[in-house]
Amino acid sequence: MKKFIVFLPLFLVLLVSGCDAPEAVVEPTHFTRVPVPINLAAITDTTETGKIKVTLTWGVPSTQNLRNFEVYRTTLAKTNRYFPLIPTTTTTTFVDSFSVTFTDTFKVYYYITPTGEDRFIGRNSDTLYVPITK
Repeated sequence: MKKFIVFLPLFLVLLVSGCDAPEAVVEPTHFTRVPVPINLAAITDTTETGKIKVTLTWGVPSTQNLRNFEVYRTTLAKTNRYFPLIPTTTTTTFVDSFSVTFTDTFKVYYYITPTGEDRFIGRNSDTLYVPITK
């Protein structure tokens, strides 16, 4: 018991005086290193050959440290299986065309990933849902 009585005050002194002041959490640089694509929008149409044509447009707050954009697409609502569309683009416009057979409404989801000049991959844009109806 005497050991406990000696240990407890020593523990409390070390606990109070041994801690440093709280430090601010450093924000990861990938949140601000490459500009995030914003205002992703789509216009649907058909090509001369009857394929579905989706024209995507978006903006960026800055073109500093911006190399290109990768466009990703999926047709499944709740999935992580988005597929990159080839080639990448250096502009804020991308035209996607594909042929598919459907009866009523076909659902397509897109998002954009920017790549910086330093080849650092930035944050994705918001996901855009594009319903295509006959």
